[in-house]
Formats: sequence, structure tokens, C-alpha cells
Amino acid sequence: MTPDRQTKFLITGSTGFVGRQLVAKLIAKYGTNAITAMAGVHPDPMEESYLQALKKQKVRVIQCDLLDLPKLDIQVPNFDVVYHLAAYVETEKASPGIAVNIVGTKNLLAWLGQNLLGKRLVYTGTLASMDRRGIPVGPLNELTVCFPKTNYGRTKLEAERIIQAQSSILAFDYTILRLCPILGRGFRSGGILDVLSELLRRNAVATRLNWPGRTSLLCLSDLIEVLIAVPQYSDTRNELYVVSNGEDPTFDKLLDHIARALNLERKTIALPRWLWKFIGIVALLGSNSALIPSRLRTFCWRVAVMVYDGVYADSSKLNATLKQSYHSVKSGLRDAYARRDCPSTGDG
Repeated sequence: MTPDRQTKFLITGSTGFVGRQLVAKLIAKYGTNAITAMAGVHPDPMEESYLQALKKQKVRVIQCDLLDLPKLDIQVPNFDVVYHLAAYVETEKASPGIAVNIVGTKNLLAWLGQNLLGKRLVYTGTLASMDRRGIPVGPLNELTVCFPKTNYGRTKLEAERIIQAQSSILAFDYTILRLCPILGRGFRSGGILDVLSELLRRNAVATRLNWPGRTSLLCLSDLIEVLIAVPQYSDTRNELYVVSNGEDPTFDKLLDHIARALNLERKTIALPRWLWKFIGIVALLGSNSALIPSRLRTFCWRVAVMVYDGVYADSSKLNATLKQSYHSVKSGLRDAYARRDCPSTGDG
């Protein structure tokens, strides 16, 4: 499928970190009549302001809870491409809201039903679904066997499987993009960019350590280009991809970059390799243990990710198709932190 001016788009999670920028880019490229933006029923003030701005532009907005969708009488809009971005993403908090990742996906597909025939669904998954048994070795890729250790990772992986199973029943094509951490303005409070920056401002010991694990990263503006490009390629039908800009710094180097973006001094404490090996093994054991509280297990998972290459991915499969160039991690961090107090409602 090659999108043109007549192509119609349906976007769930349209008020989110990624959704706002995607909707704005699609409006600029295809016009307001091409967009149906789905959003939750309890927006915060910033989200409400954004939704009002969309309505003033005559964008069709559907406000509903995907968990309640079967009980609602909402007409399915015309669409050619569905971007399913809506998700509960807070790995640090346990909440019944995480049901949206699985049940919400089931409800969305049931609501769209036969309207999906011959259409494309683009789903944003996560590298957090791709934990490995034992000590991680080498980068994640599309063939990695997944053993997710967090509820977030497990539910997002299950949603992928639901989409794959329903694609053959409802005869639609899908593309699954497993995202690395995304760099851009309006990033989530409590997420990695927020936590690391606050710890750096406090000169916390944890941010001074020479964390050896590598991480993949991608700028928000680059992700938007990927999302828009994917439906234009027939080769991406019914495919799964990991996504990264290929830079893959260690967490030690990432902390250096963040400190520079914030104009903070960071003095590194270098731990020896044998100590990192010990810390990593303890963290892996904790992340796998059912005997400790969930919050402590998630903490151990995060430590293990930063010691080993837990979110380091090889995106060569996707890059071979799209042949896209990417912004650097440094530029993404500058944008993210320079505009932290100016959340975006538009042009990206």
C-alpha cells in the first residue's frame, strides 16, 4: 500500500508522547479529513487542550476507554491504516490500567472487525518484551526468544500475539515495531529520561557509576518518520522489527550525554569488572525471583538492564528496508531537555 492524499488513518493513543507528534505529521501530510484520533475519557489538562485544538481543526476525535469499547455504540470510521499506540507503559507502577494492553487490543480488533479487511495495522511494541533467560549476550533482534520479566513486557508481547493471530482471521496486514527508549520533548514523568535527569541533578551515586550495559535509543522525530514510512512498503507487511538509531551507547556514556545536555558536572566512579559481574548476577536473580515484592523485582530488572545489554538491539532488518538516516543521541537529548517545560501539541 502506498498512502496518498486520500488515505485515511485511525490513531489510538493520540494524546500520548508519540501520538501527538504522529497526528500532527499526518495532518501536515494528508490533511485533517484523513485523521481520526482516538483518546481516553479522562485526559489531563494538557491532553484536553490538545484535543480541543484538534477539534478546532475539524479532526474527528473519538474519546473512549478501550476497555469499555464493547459496551459503546461508536461507528467505525473510514480508515486504511491503524496506528495502535494506546498502552499502559509505567513499568514502575502496578495498576489495573495495564489491562488495556491486552484487553484493549482485543476490544479494538473486535470493534474494527471486518472493516480491517485488506487494511494495515501498525503496532508499537517494546524491547521490554525481549528479556532473555540467563545473561544477555549480544544485541536483540527479530529472532530473539522472549522471556519478559515485567508485567508491561508480558502484556505488550501478548498483544503482539493477539494481533498476529487475528490478522489471518480478519485478513489484514500488520507491522510490529518493538521500540527502544525514545528521546524527545514531552517525555513521560517517571520514565528513564525523567529518572536519570533527576538523579543527576542530585548527584546521586548511582548516576556516577560506569554502568557497562548498552542501550538502543531513537529520537522521536525519527520514530515518526518510521511510522509514516512503514505502511508505504509492501515488504513490511506481516513483519516484526526492532527499532534503534544504531548508536547504542553504554549507560555510562548515556549519563555523560544527559549531564552535558543539562549542563551538569558528572564525576565517574569506576567499578571493576568483577564487581559489575557480581552486581549483574544478583540483579538477574532478583529479576527472576517470585519470592520478592514486585517493586523490588522490577528494580532488579532495571539494574540488570543497565549492567548487561538488556535494551541493545540490532535494527539492521528495518534499516535495510527503509534506508533512513537518524539523528544522534546527543541531539535527541538536547531537544528533550531543552524543551522539558514546553510540551508539544503540534509540529514535532
